Amino acid sequence: MNNIIKRRRKGFAISNSFANTYSMSLDGTNDSFNTGSDFQAFFRGSWTVGFWLNMDNFNTGSSEYLWGSSKWPSAGVYMDMGTNGQLRLTFKGNSAVASGFWLSSSAVFTTLGGSAGTGGNWKHIAVSMSRPDGSGNVTVKMYVDGSAISVTESTALDKDVQAAFAPGGTNIAFGGLNYQTSYNVLYHTECLMDEIAMWDVALSDNSMAVAGGSVFNLKAANGNYTNQADLVSHWRFTEGESTSVEDATGNSDGTLVNGPTWSTNTPS
Repeated sequence: MNNIIKRRRKGFAISNSFANTYSMSLDGTNDSFNTGSDFQAFFRGSWTVGFWLNMDNFNTGSSEYLWGSSKWPSAGVYMDMGTNGQLRLTFKGNSAVASGFWLSSSAVFTTLGGSAGTGGNWKHIAVSMSRPDGSGNVTVKMYVDGSAISVTESTALDKDVQAAFAPGGTNIAFGGLNYQTSYNVLYHTECLMDEIAMWDVALSDNSMAVAGGSVFNLKAANGNYTNQADLVSHWRFTEGESTSVEDATGNSDGTLVNGPTWSTNTPS
């Protein structure tokens, strides 16, 4: 790790605000961001994934995959945008279970902007999965700019199936869907992404309103946002050079794959 990144990490730890100078630009052809981990344990309980997205072009002929991994036929988790600009979460636990292992419901869809994606504007996109102790149901919430736009309670994914989630070394990718363990990414998306974060709890609506409303240091409390201790990974894309992207939590530094570029177009 170079000295520039070391200084940024030190500065990040003591400040609740920072200059957001760079984002990741993906060309939609073969670019992606490898998080460096399959986050197997992370997806076995309650969790939240959030990121900033800017899409000016949208392929209306097929879905755009924003992030995920799939080890067919055993397990998979991914988020995509349908041909009409709607968001979807799919979660598959383990093929050893005969039934009830898909979570993919029209109730977790919402229109973002149709054929224009996000219309060339920055949007904060987040999804959370919550399972109360002792309950067989999961609650999935989709957020745009910190506001819940869909809520689904599902019995399709039972507790045992989620606990058996086993991607088997298939790292989570952003900007496409990582298919199998050799990091073979398909369905690439042309977009800008920034401030990708993962928490091992389902953030409350009040907390998400803050996290999805502005860019700030997620490792520090900020108003109703008090989930700094639940942060598993946070890739800020502040480097502006090289292919290595620091995880501000120190858990899993990521890699830009096949030439994503650095953009000065960032959310604020």
